Amino acid sequence: MFRAGEGAGASGSFFFFSYDHRFIIKTLNTEEVKLLALILPDYLKHIEEMENQSMLARIYGIFTIKTNYFVPLNVMVM
Repeated sequence: MFRAGEGAGASGSFFFFSYDHRFIIKTLNTEEVKLLALILPDYLKHIEEMENQSMLARIYGIFTIKTNYFVPLNVMVM
């Protein structure tokens, strides 16, 4: 990770940027994960139909990180 910062939004998510700035990793709360699961089919349809014309951020994956050191952490890679 290169830089990190807390978002100004209501969720209080943290954003992490890859060293080369190609990827953003955003923490997600449980409600955000549920909402994304609901809109994912429409999101994918839009991305496929618009190809390179869409202004939406590309979501490459949503993951849950589990360790013995902290509670499970949901993240989205964009």
